[in-house]
Amino acid sequence: MPKSKIKGVGFYVPDNVIKNSDLEEIMDTSDEWIQERTGIKERRWVEGDLTTSLMGTYASKIAIKNEYNVINKGIENYNTNEQFDLISFWASLEYCMNIDLVIKQIKKLLKKCGILLIYISGNPSSLIMRVLKEKCLGFVFNRGNYFSPNSLNMLFKKNKFKKIYQKSFVSEIEVISNFLDYNESYHKPTKNSMAKSFSKELEELILKNLMGYKFLTIF
Repeated sequence: MPKSKIKGVGFYVPDNVIKNSDLEEIMDTSDEWIQERTGIKERRWVEGDLTTSLMGTYASKIAIKNEYNVINKGIENYNTNEQFDLISFWASLEYCMNIDLVIKQIKKLLKKCGILLIYISGNPSSLIMRVLKEKCLGFVFNRGNYFSPNSLNMLFKKNKFKKIYQKSFVSEIEVISNFLDYNESYHKPTKNSMAKSFSKELEELILKNLMGYKFLTIF
C-alpha cells in the first residue's frame, strides 16, 4: 500500500497490576529470582470481559488522539518554518540530484535532537554489485548517487551528524550463485545450484560486514 503512512501510535494495558511480590503469595518464587532471570518487575492481568480486540479498540482510540504530523514530500523545495522530530529517506536519497541542498534542508527542518533515518538501496560495496557489476540491477536504475555505508557515514559526519545505528540487509546469495553457475542471475536457482554450498554463516558474514544490497543508517 504505497499511500499508507503511520500518523499516530497508541497502546493499552489492563489496570490490574501484578507485581512479583504478589506472585510470591501464590507460588514458590521471589522478586529477586524473577528479576535476575527475566528483568520483569510487574505484569498486567486481564479481568472480567476484557478481550484482546477490546484492548485493541482502546489502543486505536489513543492512537487517534496522539496523531502525528506526517508529511510526505520531496525535501529539496519544501519550504516551512516548522521543524520535525524525524526525517526519513526510504530508498530515495540516492535519487536526489543536489545532495548539498538536501543536507542544508535537513539541517533547517530537523530539530536539534531529531532523528535522521536513511534507507539505501544499491550499496556499491555490496557483494552482489561487486560480483555482478553491470549485470546487477543496482546499476540499471537511474540513480543520481551511489552510497556505501562508509561514504554515507563520511558525508554526514562532515556535516556534524553522529551515526547511532547501521545495519545491512539483503545478502542476495541466490542471485550471486546463479551468476557463478552461468545461469540468468535473477531466475530461481536450480536444484544443483551453487547456492547449496553457500552457508548461513557466509550470509551472516556478508550482512555483518555491511555488504548487503541495502542498508539502514540512523543519525
